[in-house]
Amino acid sequence: MIPAVKNAEVFKKINGVLGITIEQRTPVLKVLPEKTKGFYIDENGELMPLSKKGTVRVLTATGNIKYKYKGEKISVLKDSSVTQTVKDLYLLAKYLNNDNFFKSQAEQIYVKRNNEYELVPLAGNHIVLLGDIFNYRKKLKYLKYFYTNTLNKEGWQKYKYINLKFKNQIVCTKR
Repeated sequence: MIPAVKNAEVFKKINGVLGITIEQRTPVLKVLPEKTKGFYIDENGELMPLSKKGTVRVLTATGNIKYKYKGEKISVLKDSSVTQTVKDLYLLAKYLNNDNFFKSQAEQIYVKRNNEYELVPLAGNHIVLLGDIFNYRKKLKYLKYFYTNTLNKEGWQKYKYINLKFKNQIVCTKR
């Protein structure tokens, strides 16, 4: 079994030629836990090992992630051995990947020691403190509004830190 393959079919055509169709799994997040091997999480929430042949350019999660992946087929949301942090990372990554704006904007998720999440964007030289995972959709809605209505006018280099941790507020630290 090849971990990156979702489905494979082998068939013989009428002219005797052997045909093969392969459907690949699509990673949405690369997870690099502390002190152990990394892994991908695909669009269906299943873990898969990193490839030895290359890497896929996807959102990357680093920081205080404690989970040891042993290489078996595991569903993030169904398997009780998966930590809450890994489950939260999957839900956050899936949300970011399903939004065209954030898919092109988000590069990395960093998990802090106090289980707060930071986003590292591709554009701008700032960090976004999401805080805990609670209400992340609403926080990201505010962030998108802030990006499109404030940063586009004031400049993407103006702030060092964008804090979404507090309810219904965006607190920024200037450079």
